[in-house]
This record gives sequence, C-alpha cells and structure tokens, in this order.
Amino acid sequence: MPPGLLRMQVENPIPFADSLLTRILSTGYLHTRYFTQLLAPVYLSADWSFNCIPLVELITDPRNIATGLLYGYLVYVGVTAAPLQLLRQLLNVARGAGRGPAADIANQSQNTATQPEAAAAAAAVGDRAPTGSPVAVETAGRSCG
Repeated sequence: MPPGLLRMQVENPIPFADSLLTRILSTGYLHTRYFTQLLAPVYLSADWSFNCIPLVELITDPRNIATGLLYGYLVYVGVTAAPLQLLRQLLNVARGAGRGPAADIANQSQNTATQPEAAAAAAAVGDRAPTGSPVAVETAGRSCG
C-alpha cells in the first residue's frame, strides 16, 4: 500500500470500511457527533483520526438511535419551514404577480411614488366636491386615517 494511502486510511477510516452499510452508518453517526459538538462542545480533541470514533458496523448498534433522531429532526424542520410555499412566493414576486410580504412592500413603494403625482394633478384640476353637495356633507364628519 502506498504511504499516502495508508496515511489517509489512518486519518479517515470510514471510506476504507469493507461494507457500504458500515460506511453509511458511520457517516450518519459522525454527523450526529458533529451536531452534538456544535450544541455542547464538552469533549473536544485536536485529533479525531484513527479509531477515536469507532465504526458503526451493525444496524442494531445503539448509536443509530441518535442518528435517526438527528435526521428525523432535520426532516421535521425542513417540512415545517414550508420551503415550497416560500419558493412559490418568491417565484410569484419574480413574475410580478406576487402576494406576501415582499410583494406588499414592492407595491407600497410603487404606490407612494405615484400618490404625490395624483394629488398634485387633482389639485391642479380642482377636483373637489362643491361645499353643499351630498359627498361633501357625507364625508365631512369622517377622518381618513
């Protein structure tokens, strides 16, 4: 065996495991260990190589419970985050027919740009109801706001 390959096998034994099942289960458990280290960095090491974390070789290994819980949690978070609904909203906004917060903000910014122009045009034309008209009497007691 070439010296470089032996060094790689010592540093990361998972790809060199005999069984595909062992490689998959060990990688899943490694993800669980990393997630645990992220949440509670209690057991730290400068070198995790060689056999610091033993390979998971059997489906009945109790370490697979933690792996299943982690992957189940990640699936739960992914489903409850409603990524498809968010993607649809983003696509609708991109098409210009969007509903949702981003589309509302875009519509408000467009409306505020045209409102002063409309008010100036109405004032220039004298677009007001006469003082004694029913429209003026009906709206006199109401405030818009």
